[in-house]
Amino acid sequence: MTQQIAVTNEAAHQRLDLFLTKVSSITRSQIKILIQQGLVMVNQASAPARYIVKPGDLVEWQVVTRPTREKP
Repeated sequence: MTQQIAVTNEAAHQRLDLFLTKVSSITRSQIKILIQQGLVMVNQASAPARYIVKPGDLVEWQVVTRPTREKP
């Protein structure tokens, strides 16, 4: 599932990984993995965790869900 958000003036000027921890329910360690796997894009291009988000940037990320086990 892909999620996206546009960066506001108030949320700008911080690292991409920190921005995503504030706007999503994903932990910073999970975000790091998503970035390393190329599942986080800024303006349709991959970006490192240290990227500083700017007002108007469009940040997209893919949430990978694991199948749940059915209980017997």
